Amino acid sequence: MRNTIKPIQLYRGTTQQHSDYAGPVGEITVDTEKYTVVVQNGATGGVPLARESDVTAEAQAREAADTALQESITDEASARETADNAFQKKVTDEASARMAADTALQESITDEASARETADNAFQKQIDDAYAVISAAYIEAGGTLDG
Repeated sequence: MRNTIKPIQLYRGTTQQHSDYAGPVGEITVDTEKYTVVVQNGATGGVPLARESDVTAEAQAREAADTALQESITDEASARETADNAFQKKVTDEASARMAADTALQESITDEASARETADNAFQKQIDDAYAVISAAYIEAGGTLDG
């Protein structure tokens, strides 16, 4: 697997030793407790690099969180659609009820107008009949209607 005579071995130490060590910028060391590479930044401790298992676990956790969020969004959208449909039905029912009330009121107004017209016509007929009787009696008594 390797063709070198002598393997490359990096400086190594425990997590505590790394936190106490301020290596030169860019120096690579190995944390023997965390089994990870640490890139020194000139400040105490350096920057540990992520291992594949850590990255995979983080990716899986994020994917699970994304899936849960998507399900929550889908549920919220469904709930809102249900509420919107219920509200639309209520508005439609209210409009239908108002239309029925308006129609009933219009019919009532039409019936009232018709009844009044019938009453007015009957009253006018009574007036005309009374005028005819008075006129006939006046003529019979010797009067004229010529003015």
